[in-house]
Amino acid sequence: MGRVSFHSIDNRIIKMANTLTVIDGTTNESLIQVDQGTDFAETLNFFTDTTNTTPKNLSGYVFSAKARYKHHKNDNDVVTFTSEITDAAGGIVNFALTDTQTAAMKAGTWYFDLEMDAGGDVSRILWGRLEIAPEATY
Repeated sequence: MGRVSFHSIDNRIIKMANTLTVIDGTTNESLIQVDQGTDFAETLNFFTDTTNTTPKNLSGYVFSAKARYKHHKNDNDVVTFTSEITDAAGGIVNFALTDTQTAAMKAGTWYFDLEMDAGGDVSRILWGRLEIAPEATY
C-alpha cells in the first residue's frame, strides 16, 4: 500500500493505524490523501458511546460511498468505494479503493462521502476532500 493519510478536521474521529473510531450520531469531516495507483483501505469502528466501550450493532445497515472530481456530476468523474460491514455486532466497516481505481482517477481534489442507511434512515457519516497525488511511474 502506498502513502495514505487520513486527517480528522474536527477531531470527532480517532485515527489509529488504518482504523477510525466513529461515535454514534456524529458526522465527520476528513481529508484523505492517496497516491495515484495505490490501494486505500480504512477500517471504521462504530461505537454508541464516547468512551468507545459499546460497539454499535450494524445488523441491517447498508453503507455506500462515492467520490466526485471537483464536485462534477459527470458520471465519468465518479468512483465508488467498497464499503462493507465485516462485523455487524462489533460495529466494523471496511472502506476502500483499489490501486486500479486510484490509477484511473485524475490527480487533484475529489470530494467524497460515506452514508449509512438504517432501514431508510440515511445519514452521512464521513465526508470531505480526497486528494489524489499524481503518479509518474505507470
